[in-house]
Parts: sequence; structure tokens; C-alpha cells
Amino acid sequence: MQAQDGMATAQVRFRLETDALVTFDGFHVDDVAITVPNTGIPAHSASDYAFLNGTSMATPHVAGAAALVWAAEIAAGNPGITHLQVRDRLLNNGDALAALTGITVTGKRINVQMSMPLHAATGLAATVVSAMQVDLVWTDNSVSESKYRIERDIGTGFVSLARIRSNSQAYSDTTAPSSTTISYRVVAVGRDGRTVASTPVSVSTPAAPPPPSGGGGGGGGCLLSIPAGSPVLLTFCILFIGIVAVRNGRRI
Repeated sequence: MQAQDGMATAQVRFRLETDALVTFDGFHVDDVAITVPNTGIPAHSASDYAFLNGTSMATPHVAGAAALVWAAEIAAGNPGITHLQVRDRLLNNGDALAALTGITVTGKRINVQMSMPLHAATGLAATVVSAMQVDLVWTDNSVSESKYRIERDIGTGFVSLARIRSNSQAYSDTTAPSSTTISYRVVAVGRDGRTVASTPVSVSTPAAPPPPSGGGGGGGGCLLSIPAGSPVLLTFCILFIGIVAVRNGRRI
């Protein structure tokens, strides 16, 4: 505001005025007065706040919450949202409280933050760390997601890979298939099941390295007990790389 009466700043508060000429007929507003204190004393103090209850207090709080969600949806590019959708958004995204079971319709209290629009994560980037690991990073743009879902597509469509906490901005896929082109996307999930996905990103993993060479073999053997004088019996044991012939209980 511009300064008033030589003050550097001015604090404004509103007051409803009525002449109360009509009785038992609701509250009639004849004028809205704007008062500006010029004494240097703040327009409000801690003593101006108090806890109040009843529908007279609930009504403006709910109306304000609905207006905030509605305005946020319009700003997010959803001007067609209806009053019924706003109502359901507030009902379905509240905080469940045992003390409210059977007291409110949903057993919840309003949580405006969780009722706000979901915004897709942006800047999703994937880095190939190895043949079996891909690291993901992104920018978290929502305040109302209850979790993030990481989805992966290896050519058969996106499937859920992991569910991670809200406000996350990184994830490591340590089960990536080698020699594969993989697409990833990050999906913000609301309490009421709303989802919004990021733009996918694709990478190609290299071939898995060959297993280390064995470096030789041998060892082992077969144990065969044959009484002396028995017919010749040959037994072959294949152990890694060799064949051992046993005759009359002796290796040859």
C-alpha cells in the first residue's frame, strides 16, 4: 500500500457495519468500512485471535478452502472443474482422525494442501551407471502428492517399478536389464488416486560383462570299492574337465 498520513507503511482491516433496523431477519450489511490506524500501533495483536467453534466458524473456513482449491485448479489450466469436484477433492484428501469417526461424513478433517492440484515432475534425467543400474533424478513440483510411483518400460508398456515417499527427487534402478533400451517416467500420486506423469526419458544399457575365467580345473575324483577278483569294471567320472577311470578300486 501507499503510505498514509506520513507513515512508511499502513495496516488495513475491514469492519462490517449495520444499523440493525431489521430484527430476526439475518444480518444486513449496509456498509464496509476500511480503517487505517495512524497511531503507529499495529492493526491487530495477539489478543485479537481466539479459538471459536460452531457452524458460523466452519462455514467461512470451508468456503475459503474451496475457493483456494478452485482458484489453484484454474491457475493450473483446469478452468472446467465443477463445484462438485471441488467438494469431493476436499472430502477425499482430508486427514483421517479416530476422534472424528461418526462425527463427520468422512471421519476426516480438511487438509487443503493435499487437496491442491498435482503437478508433473519435470527435468527427469536418467544416467546409466552399469549394465544393471540406472539412476534417475527429477524436480518435484507438487505439494499434494502422497507418494511417487516409478514406472519402467522395456518394450512392453510402462509397469510399476517402485513406490517411494512424497517430495523425493531421485531413485536408482538396480535391476535394469542389460543390452536394453529402457524408458522411465515418474508419476505423482494423490491421496484420492489422482495421478500425473512426467515426460518419459529413455536410455540404453550396455551388455553385461563376461564372467571371470575359471583359470584351470582338476581335483576331485570318484570313490569305488570293488572286491578283489571281480570282473573288470570301468567307471567314468566327469569332474569339470577330466575323466578318471577306476579299475579294481584303483585310479589309472
